[in-house]
Amino acid sequence: MGMKTYEGYELSCSALKFLIQSGADIHNPDKLGRTPLFLAAMKNKKYYVETLLGAGANINTVDNSGKTALDWSLENEPDTGSHFSILEIDDSFDEFPGRKRSQEVLEEHSFTHFIEWLREQGALTGEEIRAQAVAEKASITAP
Repeated sequence: MGMKTYEGYELSCSALKFLIQSGADIHNPDKLGRTPLFLAAMKNKKYYVETLLGAGANINTVDNSGKTALDWSLENEPDTGSHFSILEIDDSFDEFPGRKRSQEVLEEHSFTHFIEWLREQGALTGEEIRAQAVAEKASITAP
């Protein structure tokens, strides 16, 4: 399964890795100031975000509108109701060691889990970044 790029082309994660290994500039923003990390976060694609972070992408880059990848992810919360039937797994197979129960699978792939994971990676909202900058400036200018 791939991810749509800004130009509308389908991009698989293996293609993303190939582009990174070939020297693609993952820091180069589009005309809106968004890097590839923004698109991955907007689509709540953890594996793509992981790949980009592993290649050195800045999780707290701010776009032209003052938003971060976390902001865009929060604004693009998926309709989780439609995912339950797709991810439903028969719990009658619990006797198999290591098999995850359907609730565990749903939690791992949930929007909330993704946002928590982004936070663990150090993701901030644009508002939080601006507040930090104001606090730092105040501490520098304080007597």
